[in-house]
Amino acid sequence: MASHNQSPAFVLPLLLVTLASMSGNTMVAEARHLLDITLPDIPSSLPHFPTVPELPEVPKVEVPHIPSFPEPQIPSFPEPHIPSFPEPQEVPKVKGPDVPSFGEPHEVPKIEVPPHIPSFPEPNIPSFPEPQEIPKVEVPHIPSFPEQPEIPKLEIPKLPELPAFPGLPEPLKIPTLKP
Repeated sequence: MASHNQSPAFVLPLLLVTLASMSGNTMVAEARHLLDITLPDIPSSLPHFPTVPELPEVPKVEVPHIPSFPEPQIPSFPEPHIPSFPEPQEVPKVKGPDVPSFGEPHEVPKIEVPPHIPSFPEPNIPSFPEPQEIPKVEVPHIPSFPEQPEIPKLEIPKLPELPAFPGLPEPLKIPTLKP
């Protein structure tokens, strides 16, 4: 049975070689074609373009006058820990919508700080009796095994020596022309 054309690994290198050879030929042909083309001459004088009309002037928009307010003064601090502020300045009043008045604010009741916490009697916790001593359990006596007698070491007898194996014949020396 023939086993060719069963593996795609055989086809892939052939495809890559074919594509590489085709792309190289087209590059050379296009470069040769560019060398054969003659470029048209560029005229030295440019054509006359029409002039663009000037834009009309836009009238300036009048901005209404905005009243200026006096700049606030930065307070001076003679001592770093105790700042002193200047007296407040009058701010010009701006007319606004009429806001109804709600009258005098009501008094807020004072809260005790810290609030009174009632004291509770200490709970009566019953005491537990102390644990009794647990009697120790006696371990039964384990008899010891008698000593085992020493076993004499066995000697391994020596194997008889085998006769030497006849070696392979030396390879034949073939003459060569090399020195």
